[in-house]
Amino acid sequence: MPLGRALSTSDWEPALPKLAAHDPQLQIEYKELPVLRWDSQVAARIALVAQKYGRFMEVHERLFHERGDFTGALATRIAESLQLDPAAFRLEMGSPAVSAELAKNFRDADALGVEATPGLVTARTLVQGALDFQQLQALVNPV
Repeated sequence: MPLGRALSTSDWEPALPKLAAHDPQLQIEYKELPVLRWDSQVAARIALVAQKYGRFMEVHERLFHERGDFTGALATRIAESLQLDPAAFRLEMGSPAVSAELAKNFRDADALGVEATPGLVTARTLVQGALDFQQLQALVNPV
């Protein structure tokens, strides 16, 4: 599928919830694949711990708009904003369960041939790079 103009993740990110709102049967599952910067591993771990508490999307969106490095201090601020114990939150970030989830995501990405983020996998297609709303809609609802 041709991607047309180059899109950034910031173009793509708002299109996913919009797509889900247009098709209530569509399921979007986010997978953490921290490959962009050294600290993306920290961001992925923050998101996975937030997911355990049912707050993934809230934290995902916050991390998406966060500027600067992803650090333990950011994890502490996020835990506090979720009214969770920051020390326990940070401890969970290093837990074997979180590490195993990240390792599984990397194995799955490798098996599917995902080499970049953002990426989108459907039942029929792998797209690497950002898509706008119309492109996403055509991908999941082909004519």
